[in-house]
Amino acid sequence: MSQKKSSLLFVLFLSKLCFPAFENTFKYQYLDFKYGQQLHLSHITPYGMPAFAQSQIHFNNKISSFPFHAFFSTSGDNLYRESVFELKFSTSIGRGFRLGPIIQGYSVLIKNYPDLYASSTGIYLTRSDSTFQYSIELKNLFITDRLKNDLPQIFRFDVVYYLEKHQFQVALFKDMLYPPELNFIWEYAIFANSKIKMGMMSGTTEILCGTVFQVKKLTPELFFLLHPQLGITYGVSLAFK
Repeated sequence: MSQKKSSLLFVLFLSKLCFPAFENTFKYQYLDFKYGQQLHLSHITPYGMPAFAQSQIHFNNKISSFPFHAFFSTSGDNLYRESVFELKFSTSIGRGFRLGPIIQGYSVLIKNYPDLYASSTGIYLTRSDSTFQYSIELKNLFITDRLKNDLPQIFRFDVVYYLEKHQFQVALFKDMLYPPELNFIWEYAIFANSKIKMGMMSGTTEILCGTVFQVKKLTPELFFLLHPQLGITYGVSLAFK
């Protein structure tokens, strides 16, 4: 067996053993994202392994009176790469609530194998005011045949609470193939233009630490996740208001 084929089989085996398809995409989607940002770029290296490096883009804007959110994520290398595109629209339904669809496209590219593509739809509900931000998402409710067994339905309930110099974020995440996860993130503004961040992800027992800076309309951030067995995940992001 050639070295390239051996490497490919190893990557595929490891990805199924530790990281089922698109698991890291959903895991890191809101790890360092802020709802008030217009454009957000991030790059994450899970457990120091470049083969699983992940790049993400969030974009918020408004068409007429309909806000929309676009998200793109790609991870892997030239042997194995998986990508996700997500688009969400919302409309007001009264009392500060907004309701809208989630449209997603998926691709898995494996060297020397046929490319795989799939699409899915979901729904989400959100509400925000000066103190709270609530969000409920149901993803992959309807999935096309390709990759159907690799795209589980996902439920996410997210609450962000703002209190003077503090920001608290609690997220309940349920991949229907795995037990529920409860993630907690706390931010504290130590100075006017800098914050510290700490948190924990219960599903993988990872501890989150990071620093956030504010430079006019730019918000750079450095963070890492510490796993007791797999090591450190490094991340860097840059946001624009």
